Amino acid sequence: CSTFAYKWTTATVSGSITGLRKGDKATVTLTAVNSNEDYEDDLADDVEVTGAGGPTDYSFEGVADGRYMVMLEANPGSWEEDDATGIMVMHNEKSEEDGYAGDVSSGNDMSATDLRGTIRGRIANDSNTRPGLTSDESRAGVVVNLHAASAPIGSGANEGRRTAGSAVVATAETDDDGVFMFEGLVVGKYYFVKPQGTDLYTAVRNGDTGIANEKSTDVVTHALIAAGLPPAPGSEPAIPKWDYNTSTATVGDADFVLLYKDGEVEGKVSDPSIRAAHARTVIELHQCKVSNFQAESSDGAGDGVDASQCTEYTGVVAETDVDSKGNWSAGDLREGLYEVIPDLPAGYVSSDSAGTTTGITDSHTSFYSQQFVELRGGRADDDTRTFYIKDRNAGAEAVLTSVTITGGTSPSCTLGGGTDRCINNEHDDETISVTVVASTGATVRLSTSSADATASGDGERSMGVSNGRATTVTLPEAGSTTFFVHVAAEDGYADNSADVATAAGFEVRRDADVRVSTVSISWNGDRVDLDREELGLDPDGETDPVTGTTVLRYTLDKGDNGGTPPAATPLTAAATGMNSGFDLVTFADAETGGTSCPATITGTAGDVTVGDTSGDNDTLCIRITDSDGASDPDANTENTRDYLLIVTRK
Repeated sequence: CSTFAYKWTTATVSGSITGLRKGDKATVTLTAVNSNEDYEDDLADDVEVTGAGGPTDYSFEGVADGRYMVMLEANPGSWEEDDATGIMVMHNEKSEEDGYAGDVSSGNDMSATDLRGTIRGRIANDSNTRPGLTSDESRAGVVVNLHAASAPIGSGANEGRRTAGSAVVATAETDDDGVFMFEGLVVGKYYFVKPQGTDLYTAVRNGDTGIANEKSTDVVTHALIAAGLPPAPGSEPAIPKWDYNTSTATVGDADFVLLYKDGEVEGKVSDPSIRAAHARTVIELHQCKVSNFQAESSDGAGDGVDASQCTEYTGVVAETDVDSKGNWSAGDLREGLYEVIPDLPAGYVSSDSAGTTTGITDSHTSFYSQQFVELRGGRADDDTRTFYIKDRNAGAEAVLTSVTITGGTSPSCTLGGGTDRCINNEHDDETISVTVVASTGATVRLSTSSADATASGDGERSMGVSNGRATTVTLPEAGSTTFFVHVAAEDGYADNSADVATAAGFEVRRDADVRVSTVSISWNGDRVDLDREELGLDPDGETDPVTGTTVLRYTLDKGDNGGTPPAATPLTAAATGMNSGFDLVTFADAETGGTSCPATITGTAGDVTVGDTSGDNDTLCIRITDSDGASDPDANTENTRDYLLIVTRK
């Protein structure tokens, strides 16, 4: 007899798929795992399903008895493959009488791991609160790293927290508006977003770190976020903002505030005495976390000092020394509000610019024991007003007894502290001496400023004068200069009116050297330059008459280029004074035929054209005047000097 084998094809294999988005087209395959390859001929065709926006069902019918696996095929860039195994169907002939239609294997569910997740964020700072972003409120090219986050772990304080993988999953860079985006992520999976800092900036946000075993801080430099669906086309993330008074960020889930750390603050410390203790002062900068800072008013008063105070600090963030001139600076500072405090040398206290330490407050216009500065934006800089300091044990009044001026060509004279006045006429290169008698230990200063009463002031041509001793005064090259002697109290400060004594000014003059130096004569592109020797004068000018008119004669043969001046061609003449500070202010054609210049010379400084129509000679009157314009009552001193130059054409 014959034996026949048969197999039933009445089974059904079914399940559902999660993770497909509505409208997604996916393929599900059924694969036999029997050892008998003949089963392959009886497999149902692949099933095509369309995502329903929730669980999507699939079903294979007419499946032959055997073992199987089903697989959701991958769609690169959209979802990964998944499978369900261990499926077995077998027709039960004993159940046929009860309407049995075949074996059913259901619940073979699978998941489409969605790979279309995105994380988008922005690194910027709306620091000026105006619409849009300025050039330094966002930064292109900031590198942002993405790290995978573990599943929630831990217990106690770490319960539910995650760890960040050491490997960088992906890297992105910000565009011109500070926006970055990661794509191709698993939707719903958590990641750590970590901007990479540089020497110029850092990206921060407030909140918990989200990382197990990491201490929670007020400001963090990474974000923990689950990848979500892509943003709507054309949408833009909000602009992050930093509150400088509360040190808090307004940011989205993956946003960071861009804070520059290249700011600089500078200022000055002054000890207005001979001790100059500012060089032993150290400046401390405390960054404010919470404050009630108010910006400077429109008239510049206050500078935020009166109403500004820090109620919470980050501590000392910078210390810097003050140099010998009282200047200091601190750099590489992050944006924010800072309190600036001078750490004074032992025995010193804060004062105002006059050395006053009592009866004033921090709101006094020049008294500061602390100041506040605010840095906003890239390359931000600010400066403080001068900190004045003083020895707390300083005292004693200032007494000016006398000032004696000797030397030069005038008799010596003595000034008291009243309104006396000395005039010293210095005709040659001699020096004069100033001897001051003042209270013991007083600080004495010689200056060209009547208001320069402090020893550390910036008086022009100023110099220190030791008490009761002479000092040599270097005269200016020309003109007249008035000097004042100032005496400050023993401590060198100007605490009040009794601490400062100022002598009346004494005048030093050197205005006898109004002498001609050179004369130039030119015509038709040629010229001749005459020095004092060619003019018949001694080189040093010692023999030039002080009064009257000096007559000079010169026979003009030819010029430097060999040209001979035609008889009727006008000549152009120019002249210079012998010393700086004395100018050729007027000179003119003087066809008088005499030997003196007229009382009034018409003409202006510069070149002047002269010429006798007869062509025989030309007469030029040169007047040189003391440029300071001062009228000197001393009869021996002339403020002007005249030269009459008679030019004969050969």
